[in-house]
Amino acid sequence: GEDTFKTIAKRTGAYEAAISLVTKQIETQEQAYSQYMDKANQTGLDEYWAAQVRDGSLNIAEIKDDGLKEKIKNYQEWYEKASECKDAIEDLNREQTELLQAKIELLVKRYDDLRDKLSRKNDRIENKIGLKETWGFTASKGNYADMNKNLQKQITYTIKQQKELKTLQTTVDEGSEAWQEYKKRIDENIAAMQDMKKEMAENAKEAASLAQKKASGKADQVDAKSEL
Repeated sequence: GEDTFKTIAKRTGAYEAAISLVTKQIETQEQAYSQYMDKANQTGLDEYWAAQVRDGSLNIAEIKDDGLKEKIKNYQEWYEKASECKDAIEDLNREQTELLQAKIELLVKRYDDLRDKLSRKNDRIENKIGLKETWGFTASKGNYADMNKNLQKQITYTIKQQKELKTLQTTVDEGSEAWQEYKKRIDENIAAMQDMKKEMAENAKEAASLAQKKASGKADQVDAKSEL
């Protein structure tokens, strides 16, 4: 109900605040990375040696030139600082993705709950129709109209959920296990919407035949009266 919605809104807000904080941390680390790489490049170390520092293949003990050795040490110092920033950026990007996934999954669950609630409403209406028929009464057009209203809402929630699931798919590698899992959920939703549309058509048909039965019932009454 309302409390659940408030809780979800609160948790979504908390995720958004955390995502915003991580985004700022990424920006800070990216700026630091650029500054450290600029400092490394300002050492004036030739690219031939710089590339060896970056791939870890350089053995500084073999360098005899003190001037070159000093440049290599300076370059290495700044490059290591930049590398630490790069590692931090990777960790933060991962954290940001996980927070985003958790926030979206919260919405996906919310749409599941809303659909289940509407589905239970329709179960109650169907039970009511069954009970009426047991006692020799007929269902009303309103019963079928209410069921279709609920089904239409379920379709709307499913469309909204599809959007969130497709966003979730973009947060993982295409073809990965998680990607396949999201695809399965998207496909299940497509099938569910088709079933709901079929159900709506059947309900409309039932409501129409109900109107026909009532009309023919009245006609029979008129015929019976005219025979008297």
